Amino acid sequence: MVENDNRLLKVEEQLKRQEEIMKSQGKKLDKIQITLNTLAVQNERISTLETQCGALWKKFDALVDPSAGTITEIRQWQASCPRNQIKLLWAVIIPMGLVLIELAFKVLTKF
Repeated sequence: MVENDNRLLKVEEQLKRQEEIMKSQGKKLDKIQITLNTLAVQNERISTLETQCGALWKKFDALVDPSAGTITEIRQWQASCPRNQIKLLWAVIIPMGLVLIELAFKVLTKF
């Protein structure tokens, strides 16, 4: 009988250990599930960002397109700017500005 009791005690101890192992594995599985949920959310965010980046690159390509892009149009408009006339305007504007500054100085020093 004592031998049977010892065997039963050993079986009970083994069952308790198995139960503890099962509980710890259950906790680990819960952590794995939380991690997988987090990964799923992050994966969705990454997919959204990739889609948005693709759309942004398409817009950029449309701007820079050498045949009909917006930046090409700006460059052409700037190329048609009359640079020599603008240089001539600066030759007039700078002396006028200096004269105005001198006038303002003389008016302020009289008062």
